[in-house]
Formats: sequence, C-alpha cells, structure tokens
Amino acid sequence: MATRRSDLMAAIRTALADTAAPSFPAGLVIRRRTSMPLDGDAMPTAPVTMVGRAKEQPKKNSASAKAPVVDRHLHVVLDHWVAGDDPEELLEPLLAHGTAIMCAAGSFNGLARDIDEIETTWDLDALDLEFGHASQLFTVKFTTKTDNQELKQ
Repeated sequence: MATRRSDLMAAIRTALADTAAPSFPAGLVIRRRTSMPLDGDAMPTAPVTMVGRAKEQPKKNSASAKAPVVDRHLHVVLDHWVAGDDPEELLEPLLAHGTAIMCAAGSFNGLARDIDEIETTWDLDALDLEFGHASQLFTVKFTTKTDNQELKQ
C-alpha cells in the first residue's frame, strides 16, 4: 500500500497533466523531479514542469506522546523549464498553470486538507543560457495516523 504522501504526489502530477484544464499551456510535459543540466542544447523543445518534494514537517496535533494524528506539511516544488527568445515571458503560462492547479484543485480527491503558495524563485543563471527556469514552492497539508503514514486520520 502506498503512503498518503505518494498518493498525493501522484494526484498532483495527474492534475497538472490534465490537458482539459483551462490553464494548461500547449505542449507542457509533466515529469517527476530530476536533475536537469544547465545546457541550452539539452533543453527539450516543449516546456517542462517537474514535480518534487522538498521537505516535510510533521506535527502532532496533541501534546500527548500517543497522539493518534499527525499534521503533515509537505513542501512541494514545481520546477518549470522553457527554452526560447524571451524565457521569463515563456515561463508565465507555466507559473499561472501551477498556481491554478495547486491552489484551485481543492483537496486532490480528499488527500490534502489545505494548500498554501509560499514563493516563486527565478533562476537568473539559466536566463544567461537562453532558457528559463523558475521554481514554485507550495505547502500541502494533510493528516495521517501517528504510527501509519498509509492511513488518513
């Protein structure tokens, strides 16, 4: 059985890849987060959004050592990559789509209880190589049993 975290990440990737979404940028490819070389020749011709996890902060929702529930705050990163003449402008539809899906998708079929947009960071070094890279950070809040990350509490 998968953890609730794994299920949540799969639901996020599925929602971002939904070509029927009004905000979906033409040709966008959704991938799991991987390292990508900072080399303009290696950039794909289509825009890419990579979805990954940065960290998680678990917090018991009770002072009791045997609290049955843990509130989990998962930091999800969307790394957006584009190539072209005006990379900052080309990133705009990807950033808009990331925000639209993460903040308006509700609870990802009941997996999340709240989502906050934290920050967007532009990679200025990438702009010098004529491709654009920006990262969006979101906090996705969900709960599990204290002793079982597979079960919602």
